[in-house]
Amino acid sequence: MRGANEVITVWNRWHDDVIRQDIWMPHVVEGCVWMASGGRRTAGANASAEDRVTVMIGALDGYKPPHVWRALQESERETFFTVREGDVVARGDMCEQWRLSGDVGDRISDLREALGRDMCVVTRVADFSSEDRRGGHLVVVGR
Repeated sequence: MRGANEVITVWNRWHDDVIRQDIWMPHVVEGCVWMASGGRRTAGANASAEDRVTVMIGALDGYKPPHVWRALQESERETFFTVREGDVVARGDMCEQWRLSGDVGDRISDLREALGRDMCVVTRVADFSSEDRRGGHLVVVGR
């Protein structure tokens, strides 16, 4: 994929039924394109700015579709990544700087405050990973 020289971090969320807590697993993915854009949303008298991030992931080594990733053992989930609605994506390798949890300082809102338009919560994923003619890639959209 042309221009795919960005590195991103994807945090995959899964619920651990034993400890009854959401677990966020970070994965660094290379070979991406990051595009942030701003827009306006008008809802009557309440007009507000709206940021949108689109990420194209062309390097699919280690990628598993969400239904396959969920069925993996925990140790395998650490090796592979997926992208689905509700996951978090940030520009750059953020594994050392950020550990997502529900704790103060490690929440999604803290990450958003620190990184601004360099992070998003995934709202939509288009999976072209099995399409050879396009080279196989994912298109991730988030806010």
